[in-house]
Amino acid sequence: MKRLQSYILFILLLLATVLPAHGHISRNMFMISNLNTDNGLSSSRVYSIVEAEDGAMWISTKRGVDRYNGQLVSNYTLATEMQYSDASGRNIKLTQDHHRQIYAYDNKGKVYIYIIR
Repeated sequence: MKRLQSYILFILLLLATVLPAHGHISRNMFMISNLNTDNGLSSSRVYSIVEAEDGAMWISTKRGVDRYNGQLVSNYTLATEMQYSDASGRNIKLTQDHHRQIYAYDNKGKVYIYIIR
């Protein structure tokens, strides 16, 4: 059995050296950017991120929920009488159900749903 494993490993290594590479990876192939409060994010304190079915990123922050579509950030505040805080106050998180419906919920028991209009 050990001999068979050695042969298989040898063949795989041989194939890896013979097969042509599909190109080299360079740093110019990737676009790197930083999404922060200067770009429209409502707070630099982020609790969770969920990707929507349309590819937009939903981000829960200390101040509410933001939606980033790759170009613009839309800010949504969630109705509450409570002050925003992460010490002993409100923490907002995001989740999706099996239908990819997006929900925001906080540690105080409130649940919000995003409804597409």
